[in-house]
Amino acid sequence: MKTSLAKAVQSWQDATGNNATEAEHVKLNFPNPPIDKLDAVVLSTFTNCRHLSLSTNCIEKMVPFSGLKRLEVLSLSRNQIKKIFGLEEIGGNLKELWLSYNLIEKLDGIAPHCSALKVLYIGHNKIKDWNELDKIKDLPNLTNCIFYGNEMYDKFPSKEEGRLQVLRKIPKLSMIDNILVTESDNRKIAESTG
Repeated sequence: MKTSLAKAVQSWQDATGNNATEAEHVKLNFPNPPIDKLDAVVLSTFTNCRHLSLSTNCIEKMVPFSGLKRLEVLSLSRNQIKKIFGLEEIGGNLKELWLSYNLIEKLDGIAPHCSALKVLYIGHNKIKDWNELDKIKDLPNLTNCIFYGNEMYDKFPSKEEGRLQVLRKIPKLSMIDNILVTESDNRKIAESTG
């Protein structure tokens, strides 16, 4: 049994006394029953929203996030999303994108739209190819990423070696997999390439 986004929004409004069209933080995590589909028309009414949480649902597809001109944080972790899509209109303001624990294999759909993106949590997905990181390495503000739990880490004997490979691909990161990048990390990379 699933619920529509419109019904979940109504339940959230009834429970919190907030109006989704005026709220800065709309939190629709783990409703019972879970949301199965996003609805672009309903989402477009969240014109004041800065933080939209839709984690722990059964959402399979992203939709265009039009009308959410103020959105800075989008949380879609713990769903069944296979493809990143619909970020074109919000990318100029979006600072954090949380997509961990989904079924994503490719990093298409983020660059070049998400020019303000600082944080990308996309651990525990289905990314196999290290070259996928090339698609986001030129995002100008990206500093914090989680990739651990993707299949691309499986070729390394330790999580640390996976982190260092991420740092090789995206040297400007200051935090990888919730661990600060240190001078020691940078020395290890310099030694391995020198």
